[in-house]
Amino acid sequence: MPRQPDVSILKLGAQIGVSSALGDSLICERCSNQVHYIENCEYCKKSVCLLCVKSAKRVQKTRRLSICKGCWGNLKARKQFKAVN
Repeated sequence: MPRQPDVSILKLGAQIGVSSALGDSLICERCSNQVHYIENCEYCKKSVCLLCVKSAKRVQKTRRLSICKGCWGNLKARKQFKAVN
């Protein structure tokens, strides 16, 4: 009989965005591709892959501001993004 995974580990994986079926890979919420690195769009709050990120800025030494291709078409969100130094 196969050993069942520990429930606490599965709950922790769900909180940080790791799917137990995919192992260490993550899913882009915009294009549904399986990727190993995602960023959060600051405007729609989706987890997007690097192909779906239209532009990104390093705002502080440890903070990176990203905007996805979907939000790039929203002029209000694009203006907010470009106004950040």
